[in-house]
Amino acid sequence: NQKLDEEVLNQSTSRILDLLNKVKKNKVDDYNLDHSLDLARKVVEESCVLLKNDEQILPLKSDGKYALIGRFAKESRYQGGGSSHINSIFVDNLYDEFKKNDIDFEYADGYQIGKHKLNSKLIQTAKNASKGKDAVILVIGLEEEMECEGFDRVDLHLPESHIELLKEIYQVNKNIVVILEHGGVVYFDYLKYAKGILDVRLGGSKLNEGLVNILLGKVNPSGRLSETYPLENHLSPTSIY
Repeated sequence: NQKLDEEVLNQSTSRILDLLNKVKKNKVDDYNLDHSLDLARKVVEESCVLLKNDEQILPLKSDGKYALIGRFAKESRYQGGGSSHINSIFVDNLYDEFKKNDIDFEYADGYQIGKHKLNSKLIQTAKNASKGKDAVILVIGLEEEMECEGFDRVDLHLPESHIELLKEIYQVNKNIVVILEHGGVVYFDYLKYAKGILDVRLGGSKLNEGLVNILLGKVNPSGRLSETYPLENHLSPTSIY
């Protein structure tokens, strides 16, 4: 209707056409899912950060007996929420990967996802599973509703149910390896109970295959932190969860 200057229209359309030409030139017709998943696994293996390994608790011994604790072992925090959330073609989990690698283990949930209050029954079952094992692989972290775009976190704490589970398991087994799944900084003061800490952040759809390779010593975890984690918390908890 001639209300827009033609030169302005030309500038805008030329940018769109330039982008279209670039996309056409770089179009990939031979997409290979297996190759992409292998790359996703490699990213995990090269980015996980080994924060603690007292008494060389890692790598795990092939003939050891272990406890795998934490609902995240079956429902991983592998991606962020909000606009970063996608529908992945493939997602693995640590429970299945332990089975695939013939690791001798006993599993327990330990906590419920989305319910941050303590569940004494789940904790007791987890403690029973942890007794007498060579080590406990404890998967904890921040749940999706605790960190997302559109709001600020009220503190740097892990969910109370995760923290107390760690403390309770420590009473029956001191050989704890914490797998930390999260998207932001957390306090580390309560992680003193763990002999080993692997910070895997949000590792994507092949998180757990890569993680098992690290736990078994097939791959060296050589990632580095990009943020500072407070070792101590001098503030009183203000969590609303």
